[in-house]
Amino acid sequence: MKNVFIVLLSGILLALAGCGSTTFLVGKDGYYTFFGRKNTDLGKALCTTGELRTILDDAQIPGIAKDGFFRYSCTPEYSRDMVLSIYTFMTPDEKKELMRAFARRGYEVNLVHC
Repeated sequence: MKNVFIVLLSGILLALAGCGSTTFLVGKDGYYTFFGRKNTDLGKALCTTGELRTILDDAQIPGIAKDGFFRYSCTPEYSRDMVLSIYTFMTPDEKKELMRAFARRGYEVNLVHC
């Protein structure tokens, strides 16, 4: 019983700390990152190659979301929290469209190979 309580309490604390909130996983050529994070090789490459701008331009989502995603993902104003905030307020259809834009450019979305 004590172990169940500890596990439950740990889960609640992680959720309150913001560890539970995220966007979606994108991957290509064996590298994966959550959309909006640039602390990974793929996250950095999306910005430095201009690939993220191309994907966002292709996505049928509001321009303000496109600009915000790029601004808070690839500029000195980087903020994972702002990316998450923009993503949270998107409609389910807009979220699906953003994921489809990644898929059209050859990225895997929410798929990890074991």
